[in-house]
Amino acid sequence: MKYALVLFAFLVVSCSQKSEEATEQKKGARVQKEGSAGIFTISEITEARFKDAASTYQSPVQPDTNYIKKKSGQLTIPISQFIEDDDTSFIYRDRVVPDIEEEDITHEYKGYYKTIESHLLRTIFYEAVEWQFISRTGTKTQIWDTPIFSPDGKYFMCYLTYGLESEPLGLQIWKVEESQSDPDKPLELMKILELNQLLFNPLECFWTKERSIVMKAEKMKDQYYPEQPSEVYFLELKFK
Repeated sequence: MKYALVLFAFLVVSCSQKSEEATEQKKGARVQKEGSAGIFTISEITEARFKDAASTYQSPVQPDTNYIKKKSGQLTIPISQFIEDDDTSFIYRDRVVPDIEEEDITHEYKGYYKTIESHLLRTIFYEAVEWQFISRTGTKTQIWDTPIFSPDGKYFMCYLTYGLESEPLGLQIWKVEESQSDPDKPLELMKILELNQLLFNPLECFWTKERSIVMKAEKMKDQYYPEQPSEVYFLELKFK
């Protein structure tokens, strides 16, 4: 039976952090807070609708994964020369502690995204993974996972499936737009929706041509963990 599921935004925030020294602290995305009502809707759709979107989606953004190579366990990510600091790069070193894997840290370079002038870094800890975009000016923006861009390249989403209890479950939507405050930073990333919830477990997500998001998801048991055996259904998220 098809039904409409209208959710309110449990968390719709954007981080806005500025740092006078790019090498010390990250600058986050610009703040946009809205009332929860009417920001987005989620409705159940047919499997055919999901498969149609999945088969036609093509990413407009292809990162250059060879732009930077790790050398001797170290990644060096350059930033613009005009920053008033002697250090014009971020250095990330892997850490391997013999016989204590809980303290190991591994950095993976996931590519340079030319359209947003940013590098994508994945950092692996013992029981956690962090993702962040690093812009050419030293701005660091944390995201949940691999970005999936909308067909027009103006938005991207990240989604996380059920995992560790401390990790989010759901998806984020980010908007790429010109900076209104910093003429030296032509683009900025603005988080417009973050849905961290226990109503469904997203397994696959794709953009549609209409700039909505279709999902293959599992139903959650008692809003705690996925149903066993798995109950799969299909959803479509529309947002303003």
